[in-house]
Amino acid sequence: MPKGKLETETDLFEGVEERTVSISLLAETYTELEELCQKNAWGIGEGLLIVLMNGLAGLTNKYELTSHSTQQGITNLEEAVQELNQYRAMYSVMKFKAFQLLQIARTLEMNVAALRNANRGLKGTVQRLRRENERLKEQASPKRRCDERSVS
Repeated sequence: MPKGKLETETDLFEGVEERTVSISLLAETYTELEELCQKNAWGIGEGLLIVLMNGLAGLTNKYELTSHSTQQGITNLEEAVQELNQYRAMYSVMKFKAFQLLQIARTLEMNVAALRNANRGLKGTVQRLRRENERLKEQASPKRRCDERSVS
């Protein structure tokens, strides 16, 4: 792998770990989520992640807004925070997807390496069997001549 790629992966995923979360939802909330996912062509898992990241970004920025804003500039600031929420949520989802894809790519690299090793081993076996086949043909050749002479 190129050196720059490793540095980027290290910077982006340093200390990143995946966690699995199990939650209970009201059926109507789940139905709303399914409808939202369907409208946006998301899978249910991806939709849950997007909704969670949007909510997390919104709550985080809401607290930042109330602690750092004045009454005068609150309208423009709220618009900026909404836009920031969207970008943070999109970034979180993309980072998670990139992390998953990186794990898949590493697994595929290991599989390819194993297949290459197996291929090399099988090529060696084929070469050995071809040599053995040729040797057996040569051994069988004098016997045929002897058999042909005794028949004539």
